[in-house]
Amino acid sequence: MLRALRGRNVSHVGCALGLVLGLILGLFAAVGVIQFVVSSAAVTLAVVALIVVTLGLGILGFVVGWLLSPHGSRAE
Repeated sequence: MLRALRGRNVSHVGCALGLVLGLILGLFAAVGVIQFVVSSAAVTLAVVALIVVTLGLGILGFVVGWLLSPHGSRAE
């Protein structure tokens, strides 16, 4: 797959994959928080968990994609 993307920026691909994975895992985290936290703040904590997981994995995907992308100083 990376050979087909040679010379292209894969940051946006990594970010998209990170966001999709973040939404899926964030949803599971939010459901887990609602199930295990017995208080009136459970929904607020669930939303915070969803946002943190989604943004965290999106940023991680962007950084990994940027690191895998070739930059201007590559040797040919």
